[in-house]
Amino acid sequence: EPNPRHIYNTPGLYSVSLLVSAGDSNTYLFRNDYIQVLDFPKQWISGRILDENMVGMGGVVVELTDIGNTQTDGSGTFLMEVPYNWTGSITPSKAGYIFTPPSRDLMNITANQSNQDFAGVPLVSVSGTITYQGDGLGSVTVSFTGKGSTTTNAQGEYSMTVPSGWSGAITPFRIQYVFQPPSIDLANVVADLTDQDFTASELVIEPGLN
Repeated sequence: EPNPRHIYNTPGLYSVSLLVSAGDSNTYLFRNDYIQVLDFPKQWISGRILDENMVGMGGVVVELTDIGNTQTDGSGTFLMEVPYNWTGSITPSKAGYIFTPPSRDLMNITANQSNQDFAGVPLVSVSGTITYQGDGLGSVTVSFTGKGSTTTNAQGEYSMTVPSGWSGAITPFRIQYVFQPPSIDLANVVADLTDQDFTASELVIEPGLN
């Protein structure tokens, strides 16, 4: 075979032998431990996750794309090894918390990446009931400023999780109904809040009025 070639897929030290044939003549060449194949260096990704009081959060699961996960220690620190040239996301999670930022993206890393930090904010629940003529009213859309919306169940109950410290308005809506109060304003919610209730009445339009 002219210009022979061999690909080494595993790091290590390799001996090499070569047999050259020309007519009836053979030449054999051997070199012991002649080729050293090195592995690509691995990189380390590290960071710290703090709570709203700037205290390290232990037990946070930190997921790395295609690598797996680890957990923060008692000081909120995590450390994980990734392959050379790794591309992916770092995503923290812990029940009852949201994180800022939600994830961090890294691309083609060829050196250690420190200071991949996150802030954890606890979630609190805001709930209430919407009634019509004394009974729960279902299918009411209940909007929370900046946080989306939820819908009442058949008993008129609703519940929404928001970050601790959230401020905003709760506003119900359903076609052909008006609500009292029209909305509820809340400021700096830091604990679960119940009894955020509304009363509905049918919207009556007088004939001939637009």
